[in-house]
Amino acid sequence: MEGHHALASVRAVRRFLTELANTADDGLAVNNFHKQYGRVIPGPIWMIEHREVLTPAGVVYRSIPGDRRILEFRDAVRRAWELRDGRAKLYALIPLLAPFAHGPGSSKSDIERALWYLLDHPHATRVCRNPTCPTHYFVVARRNQRYCCEECAKPTPREAKRRWWREVGRDWRHQRRSGNTHRVRR
Repeated sequence: MEGHHALASVRAVRRFLTELANTADDGLAVNNFHKQYGRVIPGPIWMIEHREVLTPAGVVYRSIPGDRRILEFRDAVRRAWELRDGRAKLYALIPLLAPFAHGPGSSKSDIERALWYLLDHPHATRVCRNPTCPTHYFVVARRNQRYCCEECAKPTPREAKRRWWREVGRDWRHQRRSGNTHRVRR
C-alpha cells in the first residue's frame, strides 16, 4: 500500500484536522476518531490495550489507554490551532512533527501533511466565537470569518439589534413620533 494517502486532498486534510481538534474527551469519541483516522496517525499514539472496568453503576466497559495519548496530541494541536502568529505556531508544532519526520527526499506521511497544513496556513484555523458551539475549531472559508457556520453567527446580529434598541431605541421612537426625522446619535 506504498504511496496511498488517506489525506490526499487539502479538503481531507482540513476535515481530519477539524475532527481531531473537535474530538470530545470521552472514550467513545476517541474510538470513533480512531475508526475513521487510525491509519493517519501512526502506531505509538494508539497502542490499544483493552481492560474491563467496573463502574459504580455496575457497568463494564473497555478502557483504551491510547485515549489519553490521542487527547494529549489533540490538545497540542488545539494549542497550535489557537495561535495566529506563524512563528509561534511553528514552535508549537515542531515537537509534534519531530516523531513523524522522514529524511530529506522522502514523501510526507499523512500526519506530516496535516501538521504542515497548519504551518502553511497560520491564519486559516479559528475558534468559533459562539460559546455554545459544539465544534469550536474550524478552518475558515473567508479570511474575516469569525464563526464556524451561519447557525453560530445568528445570535450576533440579534444581540447587536437588542443593544441598539436598549441604547438608542427609546430616543429614536420618541423622535419618530414627534415628527423629527433627523438621525438619532448614539
